[in-house]
Amino acid sequence: MRNEKERGIARIISAIAVLTACALPAAAWGIDIGAPAGWRRAGPAELALAWRGTDPLRYTVVLGDFDGNGSDDEAQLLVSDRLNRSGLFVFLRQADGTHRRHALGSDFHRSLTPAMGIRKLPPGVYTTACGKGYFDCGPKRSKEISARHTVIEFFKFESSSAYYYWDRSKKKFAEAWIVD
Repeated sequence: MRNEKERGIARIISAIAVLTACALPAAAWGIDIGAPAGWRRAGPAELALAWRGTDPLRYTVVLGDFDGNGSDDEAQLLVSDRLNRSGLFVFLRQADGTHRRHALGSDFHRSLTPAMGIRKLPPGVYTTACGKGYFDCGPKRSKEISARHTVIEFFKFESSSAYYYWDRSKKKFAEAWIVD
């Protein structure tokens, strides 16, 4: 009986967290850049799973200096009803105050949105999936990455993850599968 009561309380707390997160003013979500045309932030039904309750923004927004220019940038997990897709978008703040958009990992089906999330990781050296022995690295994959700036982890809850980090020499984001 106690377990049922605890589960009921946990469901109520989770529902309150979802409603609170969805009711937050835009500024509380981050920079308030706005989603690209045809894309939107995830809604209450997509954010209802209990695991999301451990993050105030439900693992849908990350702020950090991703490209090392000293300005706050923003990553967002967004949904396109028209395309039936969800994806990760990064908005890099430019010197003139505008934001340059990068679409990363925007090729997964919208039905996966409840299980997908993003989180911020510090700069550092990370062992990749092939470096951990999940598969052969081959000539084009590295056993580890060295990120000089904030890293974005794009993950499926209790499954795989990819790290996105700024490659200064190529002036674009690089991707590394981590799978933990």
